[in-house]
Amino acid sequence: MSPRRPPVPIGPYEASEYVVVAGGREVAIRIGRTSPDLDALFDARGAASGTCITAANPFSEWQTDAVNTAANERLAELLRGGGWRTLPHVGRSPDGTWVEAGFFVLDLDEAAALAIAERFGQFGIVAIARGRPARLVLTRLAQGEDGEGF
Repeated sequence: MSPRRPPVPIGPYEASEYVVVAGGREVAIRIGRTSPDLDALFDARGAASGTCITAANPFSEWQTDAVNTAANERLAELLRGGGWRTLPHVGRSPDGTWVEAGFFVLDLDEAAALAIAERFGQFGIVAIARGRPARLVLTRLAQGEDGEGF
């Protein structure tokens, strides 16, 4: 039996800002909030939803910029191969001490997004649909050994 991993602290994920970069503009996403600017982006791109996903810092363990860049390049290749449309995205803590690059994937099915996130060692994704509040959705990796979420 492997040692039990401590619970994943979701507070930092919920407090963070997720920023989509499109057409030279930044559109901020916050967990639990809607975004008229993001709805306008969906309209402009002919999309109904989007998902913030990254391959950086798997298992919430800090990695070097080179390691994170290589991981995100592998994720970009997988997303291109799947035909998904992406925009750059950056997750950042309120105090600016944590910044993590990733992708905002348009119209990516949530089950597929979770599977991809797990493949890259991620504890969660941020999902948002037009007119709906953004949600933090945890992967199975963020759950305890008994499968219970936090």
